[in-house]
Amino acid sequence: MARIQAALLVVFMTCGAAGGRTCRNTVQGVATVCDDTGRVCPAAAAAATAGCCPPAAARHTCGACDPIARCCAEFEACVSCCLSDELAPVRAEGLARRRHVLVFAPMDAERDPFRYCAARCRTGAASTVHQNRYKDGLRHCFAAALDD
Repeated sequence: MARIQAALLVVFMTCGAAGGRTCRNTVQGVATVCDDTGRVCPAAAAAATAGCCPPAAARHTCGACDPIARCCAEFEACVSCCLSDELAPVRAEGLARRRHVLVFAPMDAERDPFRYCAARCRTGAASTVHQNRYKDGLRHCFAAALDD
């Protein structure tokens, strides 16, 4: 269990500034990040603002995601879309699946949706064929697959 939690800590970082708000954000991509409010912005913009994307940055970006499969081409878009309030039931459904209880329970999806979404958007069964090939370009899924 500790090994899984340690691996998940690599997914995001916390940036700080004296006396100001700090945000956790994904560090998956070089060009863009998603902060813990669901905003997506260039990594340089987040680095300049204590890890937070600017308020004008796109929030809960689901446009690049398949609404039925709940999979996205980019990791940051997946985390952002997963953080949408309207998708809270999807997060709860994923956590309720027996297989995920041991992996995601320590994160408590209701109290820390950012950690849950960052972990869930990693490549999983919903985006692979035979566990060794991607089905298509939508590699990051935030909903549990039926066989997941």
